Amino acid sequence: PASGALLLFYHAERWIAHDFKRFYASIGMALSTDEGHHWTDLGEIVSPAAPFGASAYGCQMQGGSVVVRDGFFRVYFSDCNPDGSEIFLAAARAPVADVVDAATHRATAVRWSKFFGGTWTEPALGGRSTALEPGNPRMDASAVSFNAFAGRYVAIVVAPGSNGLDLFLMDSPDGLAWSQRQPVESEVGEAFYPAIVGQDDDPQTPGQRFWVYYTTSLLGGFDRWNDAVLARREIVLGVPAATPGAAGPERVFDAAAQFAGVQGQDQWRYQSRDASGYRDLSWDAAGQRWYGAGSFLWIERASGHPGLLGDAVRTWVAPTDGVVEIGGAFSKLDRGGGDGVRLTVLHGEEVVFHTFLGFNAAPARTLQLSRTVHAGDELHFVLGRGRNADHDATSWNPVIRFTPMAR
Repeated sequence: PASGALLLFYHAERWIAHDFKRFYASIGMALSTDEGHHWTDLGEIVSPAAPFGASAYGCQMQGGSVVVRDGFFRVYFSDCNPDGSEIFLAAARAPVADVVDAATHRATAVRWSKFFGGTWTEPALGGRSTALEPGNPRMDASAVSFNAFAGRYVAIVVAPGSNGLDLFLMDSPDGLAWSQRQPVESEVGEAFYPAIVGQDDDPQTPGQRFWVYYTTSLLGGFDRWNDAVLARREIVLGVPAATPGAAGPERVFDAAAQFAGVQGQDQWRYQSRDASGYRDLSWDAAGQRWYGAGSFLWIERASGHPGLLGDAVRTWVAPTDGVVEIGGAFSKLDRGGGDGVRLTVLHGEEVVFHTFLGFNAAPARTLQLSRTVHAGDELHFVLGRGRNADHDATSWNPVIRFTPMAR
């Protein structure tokens, strides 16, 4: 901060035969002295151990998180060996004073060193790396930071899980020896591009409570940008998860079993949503369903249909502070036409789950989420149309297991 300069760490790609899906990646730096309006490229600081052309598939070198600690910049990444094997979590470092001096006075990058064999002597450009995580298990993306509350390094990693690519948490006293992974997210589909963001004055210094931002996509891979949405989760350190009976008995809120013609009964509300917000639906006693203004919009015991003018929404309101496990199956009922439906779960205004069901999607899928809630928090289960609202009847029965937290 004393230099008045901004340093940017960037991911660079060198494509193989002009194919954007096959490339050799590296990490570079850039400098700005006018608050980010213009940038000067300082060059590469970290590159794979495998030379360009060693593999027909390249080396993606995912990651790139930067931590400032004990007078050093430290960057985390994945590395590729000349024999085609991969190091899924590696690190390189350089002294902060040297990096800033070279950048601000000579517009160049200094020599960085990779961690290898217990020392920081391997050149970061083309040198070898040691796998930091025991066993070197697969990791598709990562974010690393130093947590001021815990006094430890914390990593959020993307790896294969029960429903696709999921998020996991690890911690380390020194940023080199890491704990076993703990699951954070296991939604259906792909979680990717995690970022750790603090909630206090400095977003780069997370404390006891911090956000994890990431993309979630049902398609995943290079097709993720056809359906990806930005999501976030709150992580709270040092607070044990509530367990049944610890502060009160677990309660189960089953949307279908507790379906009623009264708003608010058993914490459930039946609503529509459009650009102006949420509004309660009207009850049709003869048809035993809730309905909204305009065409098509209705909610029945275990199913619903979006309208042309708004989404169909079941809303659950938290009775007290607690922990919820959100489950329940969903599937397309009417597969005779239309252009599909969008299912979204929001915690307040935060998207915690999103997926798209094609007009003939099958079979049924199951939701699996965990959240900490406070009294009055709302979970919205939103069923929205595609371009039209034809043949959009969808089965969706949210089930919430709620454990109160001690006051």
